[in-house]
Amino acid sequence: MTADGAVWYTGQGSGDLGRLDPARGAIRRVPLGTGARPTGVIIGPTAPLWVTDGGLNAIVRVDPVSFEVRTFRLRPDGATPT
Repeated sequence: MTADGAVWYTGQGSGDLGRLDPARGAIRRVPLGTGARPTGVIIGPTAPLWVTDGGLNAIVRVDPVSFEVRTFRLRPDGATPT
């Protein structure tokens, strides 16, 4: 949960990152890309969201204001985010 009360979650089956605003009951989904299978999300110390994504074999950074997505691919030789 963030300071504004929002709850962030990963949609492994849908390949997106979700933001739930409990006060309004509103949900915003952020697509992470073709083949995405996100499994976890944390809020970084300077506010970006960091998502582990086994489908993309990447760590994904999402800006919580602009919802800009930036993907950092991992080595193809077996390094897998969990």
